[in-house]
Amino acid sequence: PLQVPRMFEDKTTYGDLDIILIVPERRLFAFDAVSGEALWNHSPPPLWDGESGSFPHRMSVVGPPVASGSRLLVPSAMLRGRIEFHLACYDLHSGELLWNTPLVTGQRPNNMFGRLLQEFVAPPPVVHGDQVLMQTQLGAICSVDLFTGEVQWKSLYEQIPFTPGTYYNQGDLRSLWRNMPPIVEGNTVLAAP
Repeated sequence: PLQVPRMFEDKTTYGDLDIILIVPERRLFAFDAVSGEALWNHSPPPLWDGESGSFPHRMSVVGPPVASGSRLLVPSAMLRGRIEFHLACYDLHSGELLWNTPLVTGQRPNNMFGRLLQEFVAPPPVVHGDQVLMQTQLGAICSVDLFTGEVQWKSLYEQIPFTPGTYYNQGDLRSLWRNMPPIVEGNTVLAAP
């Protein structure tokens, strides 16, 4: 994932207050490991409006991708007010979208205009056999079928509360956990949300 040179909105200040901060938009880019030649990418087209187009153009990559055979599993999200979190699967060689599964929506501290104050980052997915485990950091851990994208199970957990933003103060999230993928031990999945 690389940051695309496009912003949904420019940074805006009012006096000494940051009204809108630039949150990175990342897309996938594939290069030949030997020559460095570009193979494929999901960069939005020039003059893109920020909302239209295909799934790979609309969704920002929000965590490290993981390869499993010829499949590339990618945590993705639309970051407009609420975070719309998906797990996407692409063909490793062509970049073609094989499936995408919406997992959960949630929030992080926003300013009074509903804009994120910092980048949202999810841990990488974990492949266990034909199962993909995804810790969303938004109150759910999910198991998705590697080949179809079908949700096998979803377990909800209590989220760490955050203070919402006001006109004079940004919201705050007290981070108590490291951002790490789940660990599989036998038939048990251990997750630190």
